[in-house]
Amino acid sequence: MNKERFLIIDDDIGICQMLENIIEDNDLGEVIDTIQDGKYGLDMIPKFRPDIVFIDLLLPEVDGIEIVKSIRDKYKDIDFIMISQVSDSEMISEAYESGIGFYINKPINVIEVVSVTKRVINSQRNRRMIAEIGQTLSKNKSAGQAEVEKGYLDEVNVIFAELGILSEKGSQDIIEIINKVILDQKDVQMTKMYKYLSQMYVKNGVKRSSSYKAIEQRVRRTIQTALVNVAHLGLEDFSNYRFERYASTLFGFTEVRKAMDNIRKNESVKVTINIKQFITGLVSLIK
Repeated sequence: MNKERFLIIDDDIGICQMLENIIEDNDLGEVIDTIQDGKYGLDMIPKFRPDIVFIDLLLPEVDGIEIVKSIRDKYKDIDFIMISQVSDSEMISEAYESGIGFYINKPINVIEVVSVTKRVINSQRNRRMIAEIGQTLSKNKSAGQAEVEKGYLDEVNVIFAELGILSEKGSQDIIEIINKVILDQKDVQMTKMYKYLSQMYVKNGVKRSSSYKAIEQRVRRTIQTALVNVAHLGLEDFSNYRFERYASTLFGFTEVRKAMDNIRKNESVKVTINIKQFITGLVSLIK
């Protein structure tokens, strides 16, 4: 498997060197260049086409948020990890809205950098896997169906990234459920959905566990992970736009509040997951 290619943009050359050492020492990939100027970085990203960009929020000439906004529209396959000493919640929310995947505070913590980078790498590889599965399944879909799916798949991936579940195994199953719901324009009946997916995977030779129970467990675990991540967002900042957007739409505040209480008590989150509400809410966000 090819190594991920990194570009580092930060006006502090010491930070650039530190990040480069962390990436190389932990065998996370290769650093193709380090850049200290925002405008030059904006020009070079399309030329280098890196997989992952570490970018400072405050840069000379052009700031990190403007760079991400400009690049994300054209190159959706590039992931951004923002690094900064800025702690202003509104500015951080704006950074997330611009399209960054993760935000790391300075001073740099090696463990955090490695952990976040591995999550982004896993997300990228998962997206490639989803694309491969989609290509396999599209052979048995009409051109109209494939066009509809392409139209909202990017939006689903953005939502999954914001929920922190892009690399979860059940995300692939959820995408196929959404596809079925949107194309059929019917009410979500999870029992029928699991059976449908099971039969479809077997028919198309998809190399993953295709039993009814395995699919249900993957979906449930993925939604549970999303709930925990949203609850953490609420504990950190109740006004976080991702928390406000997803808490009631995908789960309901009652379940989220219970999850938050469990986390405060340092207990495992034990909340009943409403899978149908999650799927229905997700469809409402992308239609």
